[in-house]
Amino acid sequence: MSETAVLERRAEAHVLTLHGEIDLQTVDGYADEIRSAAIALPPPGLPVIDLSELTFLAVVGIRVLSDLAVASHDRDVRLRVVATQPVTLSLLRLCDGTPPVLPPYARVADACDPGRTA
Repeated sequence: MSETAVLERRAEAHVLTLHGEIDLQTVDGYADEIRSAAIALPPPGLPVIDLSELTFLAVVGIRVLSDLAVASHDRDVRLRVVATQPVTLSLLRLCDGTPPVLPPYARVADACDPGRTA
């Protein structure tokens, strides 16, 4: 399967939809794409990472997202994650801290709404 990341610019958000698998072999390429999407927006921008098209997400991918969410928060940018697959949702909940750094949104439209919380 091909690993791709597609960036779509919306009003206040940049939506990066990830396709394929995030594992030890592919995480660096995805991490670069995710970082680029997150730093491209000035505060209070909304980088939205859509995981719903992934076929596999390893813990190393959650670590990249979590680290970037913390770094983005320090810049007053709120990284948001969309996840719909049960395995991905379980992994996010299992690996995320308390309070969660990456609360998942069910829909891209919800994640792009600055007034909406997960």
